[in-house]
Amino acid sequence: MAEEQRDFLEERIEETYDKDIFAKPRKKRFFVGKFFVYGIIALLLWLGVAVINAVKSGITLSESLGQANILTQIKHLVTSEDRKLVGEETDRINILLLGMGGFGHDGPLLTDTVMIASFKPSTKQVGMISVPRDLVIQLPGFGWNKVNHAYAYAESSNPGKGIEYAADVVGQTFDIPVHYTVAMDFAGFEDFIDALGGINVDVENTFDDFRYPIPGKETATTSQRYEHLHFDAGMQKMDGETALKFARSRYASFPEGSDFARSKRQQRILVAVQNKLLDWKTFFSPKKVNNITESLADHLFTDLEIWEMMRLYELGKDIDLSNVNLYVLDNSPEGLLVEDTGEDGAFLLRPKAGNYSQLQLVAQSIFNVDTIELDTELKIEVAEKPGKEQEPEIEMIDYKKEFKIEIQNGTFIGGLAGRTQNRLESLGYQVLTIGNADEQNYLTSVIYDLSPDIEKGDELENLAQELGAEVITNVPAKFTSASAATAATDVLIILGTDQQ
Repeated sequence: MAEEQRDFLEERIEETYDKDIFAKPRKKRFFVGKFFVYGIIALLLWLGVAVINAVKSGITLSESLGQANILTQIKHLVTSEDRKLVGEETDRINILLLGMGGFGHDGPLLTDTVMIASFKPSTKQVGMISVPRDLVIQLPGFGWNKVNHAYAYAESSNPGKGIEYAADVVGQTFDIPVHYTVAMDFAGFEDFIDALGGINVDVENTFDDFRYPIPGKETATTSQRYEHLHFDAGMQKMDGETALKFARSRYASFPEGSDFARSKRQQRILVAVQNKLLDWKTFFSPKKVNNITESLADHLFTDLEIWEMMRLYELGKDIDLSNVNLYVLDNSPEGLLVEDTGEDGAFLLRPKAGNYSQLQLVAQSIFNVDTIELDTELKIEVAEKPGKEQEPEIEMIDYKKEFKIEIQNGTFIGGLAGRTQNRLESLGYQVLTIGNADEQNYLTSVIYDLSPDIEKGDELENLAQELGAEVITNVPAKFTSASAATAATDVLIILGTDQQ
């Protein structure tokens, strides 16, 4: 692709949003849910009926149903009991799940959520692979880029082709056929949960996230840019907005700050959705079903046809949602990915093995992935990177040992600096000294980089995530003086009351 065309696509993806892209009628396009995986199976039965009637008649579901027997309508949708889903013959159906920001978010077509859900009809097993959005893959026609650009590039250059293109490139990368695709934006997810009347979610751990971004506030001051999220352990009633925040939180306190924990939270959302859908008060309420289907308009898309939805429901209605094999691709010491930086400074993830063979093995063995042996030691001799045939061996640097930290207590909370020192040292950081700040009126914690010339990798961002703090690169003059921090200090952390 010419550089001019890529620049045009980037600009369109990041700065514009054309609702006609989503609203334009296309063949085999019906509405389904975003965090699909297993909860969607119960929804398909009612959703298919709702959509096909709405498409044919242009009236609301409650009007189209009238006094007709819903089961009679369902029966007429399936013309042959012998029709099978693609993948059913080989006893594995693969579905690509995409979640995007949509209207009102930066990069509305970039897919924040990328998952591969696999279903084995004979055993009712479900496997799910969570693919990080920063994973670099080859995008035919667009070069090498992050996987979250696949749908956006194709949909922007050829409206209506995003789903098909994303399925093709993900399937090629993981060397498995992607039979169906489901895509949804955040607004649709919120509306869907609200139309259900909210859901009851079992929250495993109490946690806080002090850096949940507020849409449209990306350039605001710190106090206005982020929202403080707090969730208590136990069963919690959530509306759509709260459920989305629970599922998307990226900077939660330990142990909820990892991608794996985030994926597990999304799984709990799905279980809660499935439980609500199977509640007879929902299942046999035409008014509620009508609200659900109308709330999803212009937000949810799939290439599943109505009869395929019905078939999927029949095959999967007995799935045990508490027994789902979940695999998260990440850059942990035991993970299969490593961090890298693009030519433009962007954060990237690449296969640790130098190719996609291990990722493909995981995808192909998702139902028994615990039984396969994967070499997670870093032994990269040739790395697969955009525009380069060979790359030197990747050297893993422990950036935590490259800089020294000073912790200052900006509150009247006794012992806060000492507890934070123990916490950070247990994670491998070097804490030079602790003490009190010149003022004890800090509400939020901040991190000052006093030695920008020292390479720190992603550790400042990791510190920010661990503490729920903000990294300040434009350091005020007073913090560079010897009286404000020890001379050997590279990173100054001032703790606020958000740490109590």
